[in-house]
Amino acid sequence: FFFASSMLRRAVARSLFVARPNFSSGNRFYADAASAGSTKGKLFLSFVCPYDIIVNNEEIDSVTVPAEEGRFGIFPDHVPAISQLSAGVIEVSQNKQVKKYFVGAGFVGVHANSTCHISVTEAFPLDQLDKTNAQQGLEEAKKELAASTSEKAKIENRIRVETFESIISEL
Repeated sequence: FFFASSMLRRAVARSLFVARPNFSSGNRFYADAASAGSTKGKLFLSFVCPYDIIVNNEEIDSVTVPAEEGRFGIFPDHVPAISQLSAGVIEVSQNKQVKKYFVGAGFVGVHANSTCHISVTEAFPLDQLDKTNAQQGLEEAKKELAASTSEKAKIENRIRVETFESIISEL
């Protein structure tokens, strides 16, 4: 119980320190024919947070990320891209098994050689989070938001509410 509650509080606290500007240009670009190389048909993932290396340059089938512009999947030979991530679930598919992680804000970069790098503020296996604790945290965050007087406190508590709502929707 304490471990899950501690993880939830840490995830919410860390998400407060990340600004969320919108750099979306509205333009979409598509890949040319895939270049020949040793990684053709393969995707290699590195997935890290400040205190852990979750995946270290391992071959995977695909990864789905919660970008600011919406969820999207990354497969071998994906078009190069960089995207800001929002709090949500990252799904890593490897050897026909899917592992899910709830993450705070971060970035994903997909490179022309079919390598993908994900860097996030926090990452927790989804099966280690507790819905009851998240609901309690949401109620607490809503009360603190209603009682907020400064603009800074309002923004911080709004982010806490959004993060807890995101956790609950995924559990």
